Amino acid sequence: MAPFLMAYDRKHAEMTDHDSSSAELRGRIRAAFGRHATAPAINDGADSWTYSEVRAVVSEYTDLLRESRGPIGLVSHRDPLTSMLYLAAVLEGRTVVPISPTWSATQTSAALHQVGVTEVLRVRTNGFAGRLDGWSAETVKGVDRYRASRPTVSPEPWIYVLHTSGSTGVPKSVPVSAGHLMSFLDYQLPRTDLGPGSRLSSTFDLAFDLAVFDLFGAVLTGATLHLPRGAEHVTSAEYVRRRGLTHWFSVPSVISSAARLKQLTPGAMPTLRVSQFCGEPLTWKQAAEWKLAAPGSIVENLYGPTELALACASYRLPRDSAEWPQTSNATVPIGKIFPHLESRIGSARHAGELLVRGPQRFDGYLRSADNATAFEGAADADLARPLPADDWYRTGDVVSPEDGELVFRGRVDRQVKVNGARVELGEVEFAFLRLPGVRHASAFVETTPLRTSLAVVVSGDAEDHEQTERAAADALPSYARPRRVEWIEDMPLNGNGKVDHRAVAQLQARAPEAGPE
Repeated sequence: MAPFLMAYDRKHAEMTDHDSSSAELRGRIRAAFGRHATAPAINDGADSWTYSEVRAVVSEYTDLLRESRGPIGLVSHRDPLTSMLYLAAVLEGRTVVPISPTWSATQTSAALHQVGVTEVLRVRTNGFAGRLDGWSAETVKGVDRYRASRPTVSPEPWIYVLHTSGSTGVPKSVPVSAGHLMSFLDYQLPRTDLGPGSRLSSTFDLAFDLAVFDLFGAVLTGATLHLPRGAEHVTSAEYVRRRGLTHWFSVPSVISSAARLKQLTPGAMPTLRVSQFCGEPLTWKQAAEWKLAAPGSIVENLYGPTELALACASYRLPRDSAEWPQTSNATVPIGKIFPHLESRIGSARHAGELLVRGPQRFDGYLRSADNATAFEGAADADLARPLPADDWYRTGDVVSPEDGELVFRGRVDRQVKVNGARVELGEVEFAFLRLPGVRHASAFVETTPLRTSLAVVVSGDAEDHEQTERAAADALPSYARPRRVEWIEDMPLNGNGKVDHRAVAQLQARAPEAGPE
């Protein structure tokens, strides 16, 4: 069969499968609105909306959304009306393209153009500098609506399109369908004990895929989504106590921040039943600090890239910390790949790279060129989305099995060469993170006219910095030992609480002194 006919057949099958999944998801949301009508659905710390009240607001927004078609940009913010706009767009069959207010004008423009967005909505209370020059603007039902003059693109069978950072600085568009999302939710939701009476945290920006679990996890089970007021979620223990949260979901760095603020005292979060972490490595030290403060909570480490619909692997820690295993790099295992997915270790570019395929694997980036190195099995002449289902997605993550569980070792793209030796920056960071008093660590390469060497920026409350540095160096091979270590009070974090390695390196590059020569 000719390549263009094969691509057409795959596209037709994709549309049919995803359309049926979208209809099923919409049906589940509407059923939840009716089944839990009088139960609290969203709480922002000042006001609360029942499922019936949310349905009424969503209905008003769907009327607004029927006036046009195609993907819709949504300026992301942790507030009730933005969450309801998101649900309205899904129910109206509009693909949601979250836009972070922190993006630059260039990032915003690139993301919108890749997806073909010609309409952007913003709740008026949200900050959003003028990024849409040349777009018309009006306010309808308390919502700012921006429209571009270019033609509207045809609707696609996607629930949302998120954007990941590309190595070239141009964001990659990741389209995720209802089928991809529901494959994850159908497996994970029954394992979380969410339901009426549950109170779920909301620590992620809607432009971060993990926020999707908070929103849909709450709505589909009748739980209450507790949106933080301002930066309330940063003081996690107080947020949990004030709201009586039963379920927590965040990046592990939030634990380190809470520990630095002396919040994680024994039994500080007695209401928590389930605590899940994802987005970056979880260390045993962080898990122990959280468990001390939330002794009645299950602690689970999730793993997965945006391209695999939130998460594709998990490890649930034994309730008794005496039964916790040890790993070679002091991080909690990412566990086992979900049973409905396939995986293998080893790709053409790295012997330890994790590859995954199955019903959660996205169909390919919107720009065909971005698919060239993202899939194993894809022919150069056949990179148009949707890619064949039997192609493996290259996660870019290096893993190794230890006692039957997968352990995260680092990123393929964070492997650097220093004086001829290959070094995993993640391994250098883990050597520090395993030590008492270290909260965050960020390793990077420094290059001067005289040499190339490793440097590490560390934050924490270790009493003896020199002893900590020696202990970290002793755990590393000689070629991977940093030449310079700098201690700072606060590590730069992004909006979702993860260590911002790029910001760390940029700050160090601007520093007047880069260390002794």
